[in-house]
Amino acid sequence: MAIIETEIWKANPDRPGTIIFDSSRVAQDVFSDLEAHLTSIGRMPDEYFNLWMDWKNGELFPKDATLACEVNFGGSEGIYLDISIEYKKDMYEYSRETGELGWHNRTVIERFATGKTLGESNDDLDRMNLIASSVTAAFYGYEDGVHARYAAVKHNDPEKTAKTIYGEVKSGDWVIAAPPDEYAYLLGVVTEIVKLGTPEHAAETSNETDNIHIDFTAFEYPPERITEIEERFSGLYGEPKAFEELPLDDVIMAPDMLISISNLSQGEITRLGNLLANCESFCNCFIHPQRGDVKFDTLAGRIEKNLSDYQNALSGYSKQEIIDMAGKICAMSDAHSYLTTYHRYSDDELDFFLQFQNPLDIVADVWCEHRSGFDDMSIIMGHINDRRNDFYYGYPVVSNAGALLPKTLTHSEKPGQAAMSPLPLQKKSQDAGEKTKPPSAKKQSITAQLAIAGAEAKEYNAQRAQNQPATTVKHKKEID
Repeated sequence: MAIIETEIWKANPDRPGTIIFDSSRVAQDVFSDLEAHLTSIGRMPDEYFNLWMDWKNGELFPKDATLACEVNFGGSEGIYLDISIEYKKDMYEYSRETGELGWHNRTVIERFATGKTLGESNDDLDRMNLIASSVTAAFYGYEDGVHARYAAVKHNDPEKTAKTIYGEVKSGDWVIAAPPDEYAYLLGVVTEIVKLGTPEHAAETSNETDNIHIDFTAFEYPPERITEIEERFSGLYGEPKAFEELPLDDVIMAPDMLISISNLSQGEITRLGNLLANCESFCNCFIHPQRGDVKFDTLAGRIEKNLSDYQNALSGYSKQEIIDMAGKICAMSDAHSYLTTYHRYSDDELDFFLQFQNPLDIVADVWCEHRSGFDDMSIIMGHINDRRNDFYYGYPVVSNAGALLPKTLTHSEKPGQAAMSPLPLQKKSQDAGEKTKPPSAKKQSITAQLAIAGAEAKEYNAQRAQNQPATTVKHKKEID
């Protein structure tokens, strides 16, 4: 069986074709999957099965947590199944060693869910223990959801290959169908490749590409994914369809609607197949859902220029200065990758970032401020959305007419170049006729601060060498 996933994974920007941890799943969603699984195999506690209140407000399932089940008689009636999780947690408490109050990271055991039956016989006890073992198996049991059906797939002529959106494939390789095809996010195995121009190809379809035969039933999907697939195809057919009724065992696809995942481990393939969110995140690395949207393309182009200007400016810095700026350089590169490849913007976010000359600088600065890694980008975007008004005072904006307003010194300017101190940017007034006063204190971006510091250091060293007083400068897939 396919295990219940507690983590969301995404494509690795540093190693294309691989995946890395993105974030933990919401605990309520994990519990819902467990509930659906127990229901599907007829092993739900007959009195109740509830998630503990502490996990009902959007809390994430703890990373690297260990889940355990305990079955025992209740104090007054019935038999209970208690599910707990053990994990590391920051606790604000007194330290026994120092006697001081503060934050400490230690192991905690907390209740996650409880089930109950009113029966008290030995048979009831055995059934609750069977349910407990089913819960454990759902998280830690046989997680390879590909082996049984994969072994039964016939591999025809493994010498034939075809080039997909990412990577070449041959018979026996694993693939994911890319959006916006109706088979999007389904995992399958290549069973045959029929090359364009052969008599077999002409007899099959009129596709102008190679025909790739895919068995989309090779992966053993968990119940929640089967439900999602049934709902999707029921909508396409206009009538209810069960998974077993769908003709998914031999679908002819064009290469430009597939992504090869044959280089992933079976564990990574399982993670993708078990959770739709993992498939979406992985595929969006190759097929961005917003490309072609005018606002997104405009923003992506500006972010590309932001990074190019920044990288070009680095040539004017010394080795030591570049070393000192390593954190910002890394943040600029990773933020660029995230913003142009992975992040799915709301219309409101697009409108916000399009107001600025250098939206990449904003994200990289907040990233540096919170000392975050790539895995925390969704959190960083949350910080930015919560503090939007702050950025109008330190980052140059674009006028309503689309022209760039005067800007503060950034890395796109040559190091050592003097810059006029800009007037503080004013916040837009709610009333167009109302004048706004400039803020009492100006805030410069980290980029501006680094540029000025670098310029000052260069000027100081040059003047010191000359023994002068230092002065400060500033398918086609087609299917028959």
